[in-house]
Amino acid sequence: MSAESYGAITSSDISWYDSNQDVIPDENSDTDNLLQSQRTSFSLTGGGHASLLTFSLAVQGDYVVDFRSSALIGVFRHWLYDENGQKVAYFQGGLLEQNAINDYFLRNGRHVNLTAGSYTLVT
Repeated sequence: MSAESYGAITSSDISWYDSNQDVIPDENSDTDNLLQSQRTSFSLTGGGHASLLTFSLAVQGDYVVDFRSSALIGVFRHWLYDENGQKVAYFQGGLLEQNAINDYFLRNGRHVNLTAGSYTLVT
């Protein structure tokens, strides 16, 4: 997706990276350390990957952060930052995450209320 309009989302761009396999991230991790070399494709058989999604919202409201095909995600962590680089949300879950609370049946979606503005999501 790039510079397209999807309702309240006025623009977005995603980049994929190899993630640092030596780091087991948590809520307070430095996400810059997770993003290693950028990739144009990745292995479909697993491995450590990270994405950097930037997007802008035109409307304040309730949103769901989710994967397009999330049923088979083993472990994920989302760090959501506002346009000032302040963390506004952190979520974790996946099939292998024992204590994960899933808001949506058979999905890894997480609810968040956001104001209009620009955001960065590191997954």
